[in-house]
Amino acid sequence: MADIERGTNENRDPIESIPKPILAILGSIHCLVILCVTLIIPILEVAIGASYRDQCPINSNIPVYLIVTGACGMATIVLAVVIVAAFICCIKRNSIAVTFAMSCLVILIMLFIGLMSVFLFAWFIVLDTIEQFVSAVETALKSCSDQLNPSQPSTIDNTSVTSINKSPLLGVSRIGALVKNLLIKSDRLFQIVVICTEWPTMNLFEKLFSVLHSNFHETWKSQINIQCQKDDETIQVHTNTVEGQMSVSISFTSSSIPQEDSQTSEQLLTKTNCLNALYAMHSVRWFQSHISTRQHASALIRCLRYKTKISSNWQSLSSEIIEILIEHTLSKSVSAVCAFRRVLEYLSGGLILSNGPGLRIPWETDSINNIYDKLSDQERNDITHEAQIGLRFMAFEQLNKWLEQYDIPKVMKSFQKRSYPDDQNQVAAKRQCLESDNIEEQ
Repeated sequence: MADIERGTNENRDPIESIPKPILAILGSIHCLVILCVTLIIPILEVAIGASYRDQCPINSNIPVYLIVTGACGMATIVLAVVIVAAFICCIKRNSIAVTFAMSCLVILIMLFIGLMSVFLFAWFIVLDTIEQFVSAVETALKSCSDQLNPSQPSTIDNTSVTSINKSPLLGVSRIGALVKNLLIKSDRLFQIVVICTEWPTMNLFEKLFSVLHSNFHETWKSQINIQCQKDDETIQVHTNTVEGQMSVSISFTSSSIPQEDSQTSEQLLTKTNCLNALYAMHSVRWFQSHISTRQHASALIRCLRYKTKISSNWQSLSSEIIEILIEHTLSKSVSAVCAFRRVLEYLSGGLILSNGPGLRIPWETDSINNIYDKLSDQERNDITHEAQIGLRFMAFEQLNKWLEQYDIPKVMKSFQKRSYPDDQNQVAAKRQCLESDNIEEQ
């Protein structure tokens, strides 16, 4: 008997020698620790996604992805509860080995979900190629500003004093579709404005061009190509990516230019180019305060901007014109379809023609210039003609052909009776027609 008892003791699982209450406590603590560790990332994903739901500057879908992946990570709570319940249940049934095997399996599943959440979180948080490229250019420009503003020691009354020179560059600002979140797939040119303290000079322009490449990060120096466009007075930074060549155009301006008189000095940049960059900044501020908060505005503008890329008749229609038209139509609280149709009606009705009423530039409060002044008569006629074609396609429910989207599935049309009754005038008119027909038959 002693040998039998000795053999059973040797074959007994060492885990069974631990008291069950201690096992229950250890198992619960183990599950809670794993639960807390795996829930940190999903909670962060949901919080970040909710905070940037309507104002993500990179891609409006990223917050949605974060919330979804965070919700998937929150599913680990259910698995943790199952672990604790199964652990306690199996202890009561004296199946400790099965309990540990099942808990290890569920813990592996939890860790897998946590790692997937980490992967998705890192995938969507990392900036895309466009954002990385533009941010690298902005960082290089800021480094150039520091390089052009060295601290020079000066001696005053035999006392060493450090005099800090005022930097000629105040900062940089993004303009165009990038900062307005209106990018479409074919966009490859992005714009940045360098804001100067005074009227930018040609000397500053050339000096910034010469030192810009050296201020890029080492990882970007071999990937970029910088060109100087003296005709447009811009600096072009090009890079090749998987999506094709991308470019950033750097222009110069100053807030003091509108108040100063026109100067023709060769040392200064032309006033026209500087004012265009300044007005582009004003356009961004106006867009953010008047259009960005309106529902359907961004989608409608992207749709019309896409048309300007695929149609030669609409290539001269700038994004600013489209934004003003959309703002006018959405100010009357209409649906997206009605707003799109009204834009086509405005253009096809002659709004853009030389003898039309035109539209004032809203961000130029001290000017009455028409936003269509830069268009030639031929461009006005082409835009009007193309809008008339689009309105005709829309009337026959074939707008996808106007936008050259032929792979849209056909929707079943329902020819139902109108839900609203005819008004009294129409009823009276129909009655008169019937009575006249009866008289003629008699």
